[in-house]
Amino acid sequence: MIAECGLDGVQLDYEICANGDKNFLILWKQTRHAMPKGKLLSVATSMWGTAPFYSFYWSEKYFSQVVANCDQIAVMCYDSGVYLPRLYVWLMRQQAIRVTRATAQGNPQCRVQLGIPTCEDGGPSHHPYTENIYLAMKGVREGLSNPNANLSAFEGVAIFGNYTTDAEEWRTYENLWLNQKGKSDAKVKDNHSN
Repeated sequence: MIAECGLDGVQLDYEICANGDKNFLILWKQTRHAMPKGKLLSVATSMWGTAPFYSFYWSEKYFSQVVANCDQIAVMCYDSGVYLPRLYVWLMRQQAIRVTRATAQGNPQCRVQLGIPTCEDGGPSHHPYTENIYLAMKGVREGLSNPNANLSAFEGVAIFGNYTTDAEEWRTYENLWLNQKGKSDAKVKDNHSN
């Protein structure tokens, strides 16, 4: 399909892939070898998390194994089931720290996108009061300012989804990300040089 349709690459969104799933690692390696050279191989992933929640979250070790054969990961930082806003900010901060670190260790060429939510509707796993663009970006920015994050692996944030993002959410994105990018980059560099 890549060759026939002229695609730049593929992104697999295999949900839900449990932490440590060896069959996914085999599929991933085979997919990489079957693809034409120079084409993008990307994967939409679960979030980083800790035991006993590995049915839904991945460990740093598993992130490192998955990224060994890909160019980009898009971490789906939503549908976490987290109800408390402070806990969600903490969880987002950990994505920016732990996933960038694991990615840099597993494959220094791979890049991380952190998916941030703009969905108002959701089931028991999504609480819009908690999982929203403001709190997600707050956590990401705090995580990127942490010296344990690996900025070389970070590519950016990915809003989910464009069709659910209203004008106010776009303004929040512009204010917290686009308008602060230069300022936050300088701050992040200062923090990492200390």
